[in-house]
Amino acid sequence: MRSISGDCSPATPSSHSRRLGPARSSGGLAAYELKKFEQPRSELYIYDLAVAAAHRRQGIATALIHALQKIAAARGAYVIFVQADAGDEPAVALYSKLGSREEVLHFDIAVAAGTARRRDDR
Repeated sequence: MRSISGDCSPATPSSHSRRLGPARSSGGLAAYELKKFEQPRSELYIYDLAVAAAHRRQGIATALIHALQKIAAARGAYVIFVQADAGDEPAVALYSKLGSREEVLHFDIAVAAGTARRRDDR
């Protein structure tokens, strides 16, 4: 599993320039490349995507995902996937615009027996 991260600088929000490493940013994306065991392919998982409130609705999240698509294509990945929480309408709208929706079940597995956290405890 390899990690991929990038961010957009507030100084250049219209160009959506991507830098790696720590920086003051208006948005950022963290993704992981996951190698499949049962098939000779990999998938990219968007673990986190955020845009500062003052910079939303400017295409930054879309630009970050488009940059990730180029990385995925260069690595020969099969698909990029991401989760959105029910009720997070901006995220659902963004991901619906860029890809197809799949209904899946999500399970949280406790790190130690008897310590399971409910999703609303976060």
